[in-house]
Amino acid sequence: LNLRHYPPGVKRLCALDPMTALPDKVAERIARAPFPVERHALRADGGLPFDAERFDTVSVTWTLCTIPDVAAALREMRRVLKPTGRMLFIEHGRSDRASVARWQDRLNPIQNVVGCGCNLNRKIDALVFAAVFPLSPLARSVAEAAPEFSGSMYVGAPLPE
Repeated sequence: LNLRHYPPGVKRLCALDPMTALPDKVAERIARAPFPVERHALRADGGLPFDAERFDTVSVTWTLCTIPDVAAALREMRRVLKPTGRMLFIEHGRSDRASVARWQDRLNPIQNVVGCGCNLNRKIDALVFAAVFPLSPLARSVAEAAPEFSGSMYVGAPLPE
């Protein structure tokens, strides 16, 4: 779904999508992309199938909420980034408002089941920072037409070390 949002300067994309739903639809979207897209399978151990320091940029969208071991996944992203590389992300997660965060904690067990492992209450900024991605200013908002308990957004571009 994100391919149409990449800027014109993108020359190629290596995509890792753990979801296997709608393979024909995904193949159709990849075929329409204005740049080559290599689709890769995620290894069973969660490791990324790439050499260290291979990429200029890692882009993560609405994924950190679902990955069982976020810290390990972020370490892998750091491993495959060049030393001057950047990680860009947009994620939903824990609200800054205590009253909403309490509701996220109450609803999270249900969301985890109906949302295929999605967590409403992860502090995305803390997870990214703990994975040795120093954060540039982080944008916080509530997604348009979404309730705050599920639409509390984090948008960031961590700085290279």
